[in-house]
Amino acid sequence: MNKERRRKITLIKGIDPRAYKIDKIKHVFKELRERWKDIYWWKIETSHYVLQFYYGIIRGNAGIYVVKENWDNLIILDACRHDVLREVIGEDIDYRVSRGSSTLEWVRENFTDGKHDDIVYVTANPWVNRLAADSFHKIISVWKDGWDDKLNTVHPKTMTEYAKKAAKEYPDKRLIIHYMQPHQPYIEKYSLPDIMSVDYMRPEEITRQIERGNYGPLAVWDAYKRSLEATLPHVFSLVNELKGRTVISADHGELFSKKVLIFTLKSGHYWGIHVPELIKVPWVVFEGEERKQTEEGNEKEKLRRKIRELKELGKT
Repeated sequence: MNKERRRKITLIKGIDPRAYKIDKIKHVFKELRERWKDIYWWKIETSHYVLQFYYGIIRGNAGIYVVKENWDNLIILDACRHDVLREVIGEDIDYRVSRGSSTLEWVRENFTDGKHDDIVYVTANPWVNRLAADSFHKIISVWKDGWDDKLNTVHPKTMTEYAKKAAKEYPDKRLIIHYMQPHQPYIEKYSLPDIMSVDYMRPEEITRQIERGNYGPLAVWDAYKRSLEATLPHVFSLVNELKGRTVISADHGELFSKKVLIFTLKSGHYWGIHVPELIKVPWVVFEGEERKQTEEGNEKEKLRRKIRELKELGKT
């Protein structure tokens, strides 16, 4: 299990944190060489480090450790805001505070401090493999085998198929199923000013165009929402077949214009910036008829689970 610890500032992004120092230094020089003339890049990097220091060191992290929560199956909708899922579902839903405002930070905070032998992780997001390759009983890397070249992502239908197979193959394990939607690239076509029709523009290009003022932050709101709407039928199809207690949540949210301190962040999800739009994530619970009888990875995990069960019995 994770333990409380003082947060560290991530000074280098876009590279495996476990890489050798020389590789990290090479990465920094490569970024500077390619982007030093890019005012947009300097603006984003400067605001990011200032805000990461403010939220990470001064404000601290009040998010939950998901492995300590009560679930048998945890479905992660990447970059899904609580308010948007509530609007799409059409009813009030619960929420939790995430430990990360990006997938990189969320994975690092939740899974990299120990071994979780009771969890099988089915993922469309490669950050899980890059940061926590040895943290689970097994990682099923759908992004390797189920990638859709046309969409430039993994379709939710493909994720659901892999997750159903995993549930049958590992009935005694807790499952984390990590969809890429509603994260960009959106799986629905959409229109933007000066661009008649966009099929599947790369995520970084959408963010860049918004930040440079070529179109407003809300221009992609409809595509983001419709991407979620197109994903949920596949998710609910999976929920209906899973045994035990299933929770739908997210690793982080998404910005559609936000002023933080002196900076205006028009889009995206920057690690270490813990504003509500990024760390308030949905927590929708579906109770199964009976709970899974999972096999724990070690005696400490068994003891923690037993203590939690006793506490829950004491509340009733």
